[in-house]
Amino acid sequence: MKLSFALQRRLLWLNLPGAVLIALLQRTPALRLVASAGQTIVASPVGTLLKSAAAAVASLGAVHSLAGATELSTTHPSPLNVTAGTPIPTVVFDVIGTIGLANSWQIQGDIPPGLNFSGRTSPGVLNISNPTFTGTPTTAGTFNMTLQAWMGAAQTGNASPVFNYTINVAPGGPANVAPSFTTQPTSQNAAVGANVTFTVAVSGTPNPTVQWRKDGANIGGATNTTLTLAGVTVASAGTYTAVATNVAGSVTSSGAVLTVNTTSAPTLATQPVSQTVVEGGTAVFSVEATGTPTPSYQWMKNGGAVAGATTPLLVLRPLSAASIGAYTCVVTNTAGSVTSNAANLNVVATGDPGRLSALSIRGQVGAGSDLMIAGIISSGLTAIIQAVGPTLGVLSPDLANSVLTNPKLELYQLNNGAFNKVAENDDWAVPGAGAAAVTGAAAAAGATQLTNQASKDSALLTTLQPGVYTANVSGINNATGVVLLQAYTVPGPGNGVLSALSIRGRVGTGGDQLIAGIIIAGSTSQTLIIQAVGPTLGVLSPDLVNSVLNNPKLELFQLVNGGFVKVRENDDWGGDAQIIAMENAAGATALSNAASRDSALLVTLAPGIYTANVSGVNNTGGVVLLQAYAVP
Repeated sequence: MKLSFALQRRLLWLNLPGAVLIALLQRTPALRLVASAGQTIVASPVGTLLKSAAAAVASLGAVHSLAGATELSTTHPSPLNVTAGTPIPTVVFDVIGTIGLANSWQIQGDIPPGLNFSGRTSPGVLNISNPTFTGTPTTAGTFNMTLQAWMGAAQTGNASPVFNYTINVAPGGPANVAPSFTTQPTSQNAAVGANVTFTVAVSGTPNPTVQWRKDGANIGGATNTTLTLAGVTVASAGTYTAVATNVAGSVTSSGAVLTVNTTSAPTLATQPVSQTVVEGGTAVFSVEATGTPTPSYQWMKNGGAVAGATTPLLVLRPLSAASIGAYTCVVTNTAGSVTSNAANLNVVATGDPGRLSALSIRGQVGAGSDLMIAGIISSGLTAIIQAVGPTLGVLSPDLANSVLTNPKLELYQLNNGAFNKVAENDDWAVPGAGAAAVTGAAAAAGATQLTNQASKDSALLTTLQPGVYTANVSGINNATGVVLLQAYTVPGPGNGVLSALSIRGRVGTGGDQLIAGIIIAGSTSQTLIIQAVGPTLGVLSPDLVNSVLNNPKLELFQLVNGGFVKVRENDDWGGDAQIIAMENAAGATALSNAASRDSALLVTLAPGIYTANVSGVNNTGGVVLLQAYAVP
């Protein structure tokens, strides 16, 4: 039977749900076909039947869609509750479900200040698979954000639903405040070798850390608000900044420019000292100055230039009433000039002139031929000479374990080119008047008092005729240790003076120095040439060339108010012609090599007690000849 056209059309419509069913068993794009087919079915005469079929098929599609839904996965679910000022736990975001691995994300909403999404601190797109949320929140409040993921980069491909994420930031104590500088560093000019300090003051909550930089590069260890540069060089020049940082931010100070000058005006480290000297004697004024380039000197008397007086030393001799005046020194270089304080010179005639009244040496006595040997020059006098060992340990308990417990003292006189023994002593106390005479002479001269007659110290009370002597100290049974060797003038009518004392001894390392005591008596000052001879001793005595102190340093101290105050010092004598002239005048060892590292001081000293200390530069040790000569 032939079907009518209308019936054929109806049968075609009846075949549609089967095709639709097949399509609906596929993915989401087919759902649009279902919707279209559903609209067609509604218009069909058999709409009621087909609507039922379509509804059933649509239900199947809906079930499939739920089974493959995309969800947000995170290590810390929303809401995240944190505290301002405290770092949050790291939050990692991911998606699971139908879109598979995400390759881009869009972040929208409010990101709490102080936090970031893998480097982002503001909304935007991240082309990564797993955004990571880190940081320290600085502001309290509730912050709502949305996240959406895409399968492809730059928001391409299938997209996830939009996910909500909330962060609650609770107040965390004082509000965080970004750093700011309340004091900026200031630019400076400095000479080579000077010390330079830059300072900043910074505020912020919490307290910021500070890092100093030079020309943009961090300076290791420079993390205080003060930066001190010690002994700047030309390489120190540059721009210095400080970076202050806390959880609320970071700020860089203004730049402070350091300019290092290769020149510096002179400055005076030592001023000349006023003096009263006997008529016919010698007076020495001196200054010590620094500056770059090396400064020049001009001595002035009462404001007028002293002819030829152009070194740090001014030697005046022989003195007369015409020498009286006020002396100053003008020190000059290309960077500037400075004038010393005025030092007044007074010249008097007196029967009690300044003079050496006592000399003493504290040093080490070695074994065998390594003796302590002191040279004494006398103008004819009665002297008390002592080698103090055990009593030194009593007077100085810190030396009790290192003194020479039984010293022997021998006195030699130079006669026809040879030294002949004239006296000796081992154990100072002798029966009867001997011990009393020694103690009486020591008391009169101001020497160390030997009160224990059983001690093994040694002493000689003797008359020294004009001439040259040596006092030798050794240890009984080849013993070694520290000893104090003294030579004191015993006061008396017509008694002469000590002209010089020299000691050959060993300088140790650390605090083991060679120390000479010097006493100036009288009513006027006395000029001395004091020397620490090391390298030149090796030249004069070739047998000592391998054991001398190659670089001695000489320091002179004065006893003032119970303590010793440094007066002068020298390291490397420098070849000054005036020192050579005074060596010859006094009969001291001549230092002829200006480049040698021997040390020397030419000084005029007021009456008082002094010590001359010899040490080795760079903590070295060796044999040295220490001399103190009176300049006539």
